[in-house]
Amino acid sequence: LAFTYLLRLLLDRDLRLVVDTQLSLETLLRFLRYLATHSWEPFRYADSKRAVGISEITQKKILRGLEAIYLVRRLSNQTGRSHTYLLEDQLEERVLSGGKVSRERQILGALYRNLRAQLGYQPGQVFEAFSVQHRSGATLPLVFQCEGRELGFVVVQGENLTLGQTRSIDRFLRDFPSGKVIAVVGEAIRPRLLDSRVMQCSAASVMI
Repeated sequence: LAFTYLLRLLLDRDLRLVVDTQLSLETLLRFLRYLATHSWEPFRYADSKRAVGISEITQKKILRGLEAIYLVRRLSNQTGRSHTYLLEDQLEERVLSGGKVSRERQILGALYRNLRAQLGYQPGQVFEAFSVQHRSGATLPLVFQCEGRELGFVVVQGENLTLGQTRSIDRFLRDFPSGKVIAVVGEAIRPRLLDSRVMQCSAASVMI
């Protein structure tokens, strides 16, 4: 109940202080639920418009406002095709999505929020987080870039990379000569090198 009240207050008061919008509170909630349900996916205005009924111009305005009040964060795509929008808080994302966030997305969200906080608390540390999504289908959902080096993450179901993940990693390593990749497994496993630039380990060991 307290969570629902706070969320409604943020949308109906704080958001309207930074964005001039006549959208109803229920419409704003539907839009936020859409973002929560489609986290880690390339955001497409046309898809969102069909689902929620908000024009592209208004969506852009609302998204800027949601970022300004720290309800969502934008994760850029290095290829420039689209962005991904994530809720700032993982509990908010889980509740608003109705529990529809997959295990893979939960792990990605935990990695992103944890590592962003660790890097952000280091004085003078400059970093960027982004995704890589090529037209060929090669995708690395989360990459951190710091001091001219890149560290990418993929979440592995089971213990073995899929063929698509292997191809995506190979493409990333070609595009980023200084880059490395961590293949994250949800279960507790002993870290091991798959090759000189790819390591496999558990999500818990990454976030220690």
